Amino acid sequence: MKKEHILCLAIIVLFANASYTQLNLNSAGNVGIGGVTNPSSSLSIGDVGSASYKANIVGVTGNYYRAIRACQPTNSSGSNTNYGITGSISYGSGGFKLYGVYGVGYRGSTPTNNVRSYGIFGYAGNGHNGYNYGAYGWLAGIRNGAAVYGTLDGDHPIDGRYAGFFYGDVHIEGDLTVDGSYPSSDIKLKKDVRVIEEDVISKLEELQVIRFKKKHYSEYTELSDTADLTKVAAELESERFTKDRIGLIAQELQLTFPEVVKETNSGYLAVDYNQLIPILVKAITEQQVQIEELQAAIESGEALKGAAVNTASPDLQSSEAVISTLHQNAPNPFTEETSISYRLGETVGSATLFIYDMSGKQLRSYDLHERGDSEINIVGGELDAGMYLYSLVADGVLVGTKQMLLTD
Repeated sequence: MKKEHILCLAIIVLFANASYTQLNLNSAGNVGIGGVTNPSSSLSIGDVGSASYKANIVGVTGNYYRAIRACQPTNSSGSNTNYGITGSISYGSGGFKLYGVYGVGYRGSTPTNNVRSYGIFGYAGNGHNGYNYGAYGWLAGIRNGAAVYGTLDGDHPIDGRYAGFFYGDVHIEGDLTVDGSYPSSDIKLKKDVRVIEEDVISKLEELQVIRFKKKHYSEYTELSDTADLTKVAAELESERFTKDRIGLIAQELQLTFPEVVKETNSGYLAVDYNQLIPILVKAITEQQVQIEELQAAIESGEALKGAAVNTASPDLQSSEAVISTLHQNAPNPFTEETSISYRLGETVGSATLFIYDMSGKQLRSYDLHERGDSEINIVGGELDAGMYLYSLVADGVLVGTKQMLLTD
């Protein structure tokens, strides 16, 4: 029935446009246009096609030529869904691969600098606010897969259902905002597991924490002759390239923790900051051990140089010294100045505040003369940036020890 319709259409077109269009109809009922004398497809334009194609259309070479162009009228309106072109194989009953739409934009075996290739190009805008999509993917059904899939190395199975799945490195030039980030960490996905035994604190001390601004690509790459200089100038003034950032220097980090640094395809070094989290956890664990050892040394009197510490049982200690208290400094961390609050019993004879570095070395001592609630100010310029311990000793009794952090 369809062939009869095609035949009638061909006859009408033939007689209506005989002087303008070269149209051929063969014995199989296939129609050929544009010099195609023996079409193999039901409709063949520019090439004979194949029996496996219902329609085969081949365009001509040249700038802005199209093999096929489908366009809805510009005044389409109403609640109906309108399509410029559709492709469907939703009821395919077999076949190794099913493609609703298949696009190829391949230059061939010889790359050419002045060619831009797009497998599929999507362009959208000015629809309902929030509903404009240059490319739209929807994973239907109940089986695993992805609405959008990108790969550098052919097909790979997907264990789960995802809106987007990428097999290979992914680069985003701009900020990425996510509600949550969960790098894979299941022990079932790990092998050759070893506990890190080395001292990580000393390695972290070798790193510089820096403030910096991100360079625009035009500042380290030669621009092409076709570059949009107006766009480049606007980008250079955007917050992306004028805002201060905080980070580490990859070259320094590579010397201490090479596992967290990699060279990208563009030849620049990148840092996996997620991998620094377990390193910081290890550093905190090491530091806590040092703190506990130092506190034990202070309580035993070994670290309090110049102070007579009473380590007798509490019932033999001065009751006034026992009710004395030491509070956490504020602010903490601090840069310029911080205050340490304390309380001394009215009958306390002598009291001293000691400051130590994390190795237990005494750096400062302050005799305290005020009784009751009072405080002492510590000036940041008197010490180097770092972590410190401070202890209050009243009548030879250790009242307490706290930790404070001085930053640049």
